[in-house]
Amino acid sequence: LLDFFVSRSLIEIVSEGRKHPDAKQGIPTQIRARQGLIDYLDQDDASPFDFRSEYPQLVLKAGKEDSKRHLIIPDTDEARQLASGVDQINEMLGFHWADIELPDAELKQIDVSGLNLPERTVRRIFNNGSFDEGGRFYGGWWERIPSRYRPHITIDGMPTVEMDYSAIQPRLLLAERGVELDGDPYDIGIDERFRPLVKETFNRLLN
Repeated sequence: LLDFFVSRSLIEIVSEGRKHPDAKQGIPTQIRARQGLIDYLDQDDASPFDFRSEYPQLVLKAGKEDSKRHLIIPDTDEARQLASGVDQINEMLGFHWADIELPDAELKQIDVSGLNLPERTVRRIFNNGSFDEGGRFYGGWWERIPSRYRPHITIDGMPTVEMDYSAIQPRLLLAERGVELDGDPYDIGIDERFRPLVKETFNRLLN
């Protein structure tokens, strides 16, 4: 959060925090609000800070042989409706604050390539030149945080819980047919040591 405010020229660091040799506790970092932050706080109807991403709301990738190439988003009702949905989600995200409740020293040890905490918006990425394929949401920093740090994610200062649903993919498939899953779908009658491989293979084929 401190880095974000500094990068937006909303605050300035007056003096860095440090450990005094004769003190039991360290000397905290001192900061000062810049005029932009003061003007913002003086507003009667202050809105959330602008965390809009540099990325567009929609990304349409080309075919499998050229998947890194992005196509121009067509000016259609479908595209506008999809983009509007992403805007609504990002607007909602702007009214809440997701953070990691960790000491600064431990937070700096997180080794994630490209992790940027100010990235708080999402976009939808579609595949094979069609809005019928893909469409998953990407962009928020919380998607790239290592799993061991996810229990420390907070929203508006409140702790969060990551729910794990057993065999969610086959359950959803069966639910579309009105069938309830009974038993372990990854138990196909072979040595239980191969269950992880069966599960991975099933989900790779599905996705």
